[in-house]
Amino acid sequence: MVKNILIIFPRFDPRGNLVPYNANSTDKVYNYLMPVGMPYISAVLKRAGHNVKVLNLNHMEGLIKDILKQELLNNTYQFVFTGGLSMIYPNIRDIVSYVREYSPDTKIVVGGGIISAQPELMFKLIKPDVGVLFEGEMTCQEIVDGKDLKDIKGIIYGEGIKTERREPITNLDMLPIPDWEGFGLMEYLNNQKPDLDCYDSIDNPRSYSIVGSRSCVFKCSFCFHTIGNKYRQRSIDNIMEEIKWAVDKYNVNHFDFLDELFAYDKPRALEFLARFRDFIKTVPYEIRLFFNIRSDNVDVEILNAVRECGFVVIGLGLESMSDVVLDSMKKHMTAEQTTNCLTLIALNRLNILGTYIFGDPAETLDTAKETIDFYIKRQDILRGGSRLAFVIPFAGSEVYNNAVKKGLIDEIEFINNLEKNGYDFFNPINLTGLNDADFETLKDMVFTAEYKAKKYAVPECVNGNEMILKCPHCAERITLMNIPNPQIFGTVNVICRNDRCRGRFFVVTPWYKYLCAAVKLIGYNKLCELKKKYGRRV
Repeated sequence: MVKNILIIFPRFDPRGNLVPYNANSTDKVYNYLMPVGMPYISAVLKRAGHNVKVLNLNHMEGLIKDILKQELLNNTYQFVFTGGLSMIYPNIRDIVSYVREYSPDTKIVVGGGIISAQPELMFKLIKPDVGVLFEGEMTCQEIVDGKDLKDIKGIIYGEGIKTERREPITNLDMLPIPDWEGFGLMEYLNNQKPDLDCYDSIDNPRSYSIVGSRSCVFKCSFCFHTIGNKYRQRSIDNIMEEIKWAVDKYNVNHFDFLDELFAYDKPRALEFLARFRDFIKTVPYEIRLFFNIRSDNVDVEILNAVRECGFVVIGLGLESMSDVVLDSMKKHMTAEQTTNCLTLIALNRLNILGTYIFGDPAETLDTAKETIDFYIKRQDILRGGSRLAFVIPFAGSEVYNNAVKKGLIDEIEFINNLEKNGYDFFNPINLTGLNDADFETLKDMVFTAEYKAKKYAVPECVNGNEMILKCPHCAERITLMNIPNPQIFGTVNVICRNDRCRGRFFVVTPWYKYLCAAVKLIGYNKLCELKKKYGRRV
């Protein structure tokens, strides 16, 4: 029997999806990274013959409550699907609440990391009819097709009953191309600006999210695999078919691979890069690439193949330059391997995107100094492509679970704070063995170092969509197009357009220069103390 299904894609905050959710916002949002989970589920349900409508709330003006009220009162749906990661708990909770109010007979299904990481807790707080655990395509189809819930693997329902875990999809090629049309991909592409890290090297980006493999064979302590731990790959033919389709249909000029492991299987990676290189030669405009890779998977052969594909941004899990901390994180790599990797990438004039994260349980002031010293002294190979931050205890990760067991995190308090402040990067939770005073010293070390090494430039001229400035890496004047003007103390990420450079830096206002000077002079913590009376944070 054909069912009417509404898929609701939550609205992000214009400042990003790690800041507090604003239920009173009415603006459209385009500066988000289009995910693939819901579009895959929509495509599978459409293939099964069901009527599926998608509300991408990011592309709709008005209060979310009013949008949903109008939609649900004017149409009859047997099912509403929504979901996402734990960080958008308030968004998802409100969507479920509105659906329950305006269409009480509709069955509500919630999936994504928010349910997979904490099924019992989130099922109790959000109150859907069904929660989908881990990979959702086949599970969602069985729910809609009317299979008895007790016989469906990988769900939580009723009074918190969890069924047997579903085996991951082995043959990923059997899945259809995601339902991008339903999620408004053309509108999304037409409104992209070069201000997101993965595609800030292009003046007119049209970036397409794609997944060539699922999950990861590693189990880093700070990570949670939202679709399970079994690593699987699509065939190269299947990936290339989607790439060619996306270029033909949407004029895509950038592919953002969301894979956790891009080159774990080296022969496969080399085959893909060769096929991709040959394909982009047939396209009458430049196409660029972003992918994530482990430092221990980078070698000369891989980078030669990458360089033949043009300019590529490489995502790296940097984490730490202390082997003690890397071992604690279960990274299964060394600081030396990271150094060698960064050196090779810099020699090839490619660009990296990665973060050093502090505050692992094994972190000390000495281990932190190892990483900070490297960060400050080796910008010749980091080339502006790294950031400093603290470990975020994502729900479901080992560090989160251990912190809950030790009483460092109260789950309800954590969720309430998440709703109020989002992930507050400037007030991280102390997961280390450091006392409070030493942890404050650690914070000061990290945030001060960020400003000491940061590369930035103030525009010399802004004329409409055109911006002229001097690159802080190569000292050449470059022209940028369509770059949003930074806020008074804000920054906009960019990459130098000079092919001999390609260093990453920030576009800032003159006021930001004074801020950096102040932090360098007195330190981050001291500056925050001085600014408290003005109610402003650095």
